[in-house]
Amino acid sequence: MLRDELAVGDDVLVYHSNAEPPAVVGLARVAGAARPDPTAFDPRDPHHDPDSDPAAPRWYLVDLAHVETFAAPVERPRLIAEPELAGMELLRRGSRLSVMPVTPEVFERIVELAHAAAPSAAARGAAGRVEQSGQPALAPARAAKDTGRAARGRSGARRTSR
Repeated sequence: MLRDELAVGDDVLVYHSNAEPPAVVGLARVAGAARPDPTAFDPRDPHHDPDSDPAAPRWYLVDLAHVETFAAPVERPRLIAEPELAGMELLRRGSRLSVMPVTPEVFERIVELAHAAAPSAAARGAAGRVEQSGQPALAPARAAKDTGRAARGRSGARRTSR
């Protein structure tokens, strides 16, 4: 499972799936390894899952650290129009994965699109560049809780909204 492959230091594209239009809005970095999400076991929490057993957890989370908020989000229509991104699972009609792997080439292309669209991209220079420390991933913004944790999803990270 991807949740088990995410390692501290891996870079993540943050995707707002509930925005209109949906967009990649920034970068984060995995700051803590995957572990069971305690909110699944708390009956007072809106994400409580009475069927999740602490001995065999169903939902996991990872800690994320903010790296960069893009000055200009890369909206879904722009992603779809980019031939190099045609094979992305995210762009497949009906895709509901919360966390998915992306190739380093796709990751770099999306970052390039974001920086090229930014009003002050030339002035920023290399300041917005992020070194990749492993396999990049894509995570929805709804995965970023106030605690900085990634939410759970069907692929091992749960969405915070049901």
